[in-house]
Amino acid sequence: MKDLKLGIKLGLGFGLVLLLTVFVALVGYQGVTGLAGRLENSRDMEGLIGHINTAMQAEKNFILRKEVKYVEANHKALEELKKQAVVDREQFSAPEDKAGIDAVLVSMEGYGKAFAHYVKLEKGRDESETRIKNIADAIVKVETTAMQTDQMKKLNALLAQQAEANNAERSAQLADRANKSAKASQILIHFKDARIGEKEMLISNGKDEKAVDRNSDGSDEALKVANELLPTFTAQANIDQTKKIIKGIEDYQNEMNFIIDALKDQGKAEKELITTRRSAKEKLDAVVDGQQKKAQAQ
Repeated sequence: MKDLKLGIKLGLGFGLVLLLTVFVALVGYQGVTGLAGRLENSRDMEGLIGHINTAMQAEKNFILRKEVKYVEANHKALEELKKQAVVDREQFSAPEDKAGIDAVLVSMEGYGKAFAHYVKLEKGRDESETRIKNIADAIVKVETTAMQTDQMKKLNALLAQQAEANNAERSAQLADRANKSAKASQILIHFKDARIGEKEMLISNGKDEKAVDRNSDGSDEALKVANELLPTFTAQANIDQTKKIIKGIEDYQNEMNFIIDALKDQGKAEKELITTRRSAKEKLDAVVDGQQKKAQAQ
């Protein structure tokens, strides 16, 4: 170095300083670029959380209002989340970050299935409730009321007749008509009680056990009276009418059992919705936290 001219020494010195400056600039640029990337990734994760919150709000609105537009809003939010998550995943290089996004997608896939199951159960409930109304109004109520009216008419006709038969026979006929009319009234009373229990049970989403029991007991009693009434008839029209009432009550009970089971399944589906949604948010929070720590380290 002693034999080198001063100009060469100065040139080497300036060259070394220049190299160090370029190196520092490159390191600084990479650091700033990396930091900007981390912050951008964090913002993207916040966007995914926003989609989850949108899906949750639509879910809650559907559970409360039962409107199809909220199902569509939920589905749209999930589709937007999936699209963004796929794009965001490609922006990550660390395996743990990619795995975090994958875990979010798996959780939200489970959430989507749970919500679809809940919606399907709700649709089944609606259809069952429509059938129940038709059974209760068009079959049980109408046919039983017609039976009661017919028996009262026949009873009044007997009362209006002259006592042509002997007293014992006439008394038996009067008692038979009165008994049939009374039993028809009992069917209506018990079935009405069952329907009150039905309404109370639906209001509580199946959680009111007393209402469930009231519905079951009322329909059981109505069916019991109808079965007791059947063998007392000899006219085929009355027999067919009573069988129709019995079948109506049995169909009603089957529909109510379906609704009760559907309500229980919906309760399970709601818990699954909460679990999967919460799991997805926790995994997203973990990815965001990881990006923030890496940004601080840079």
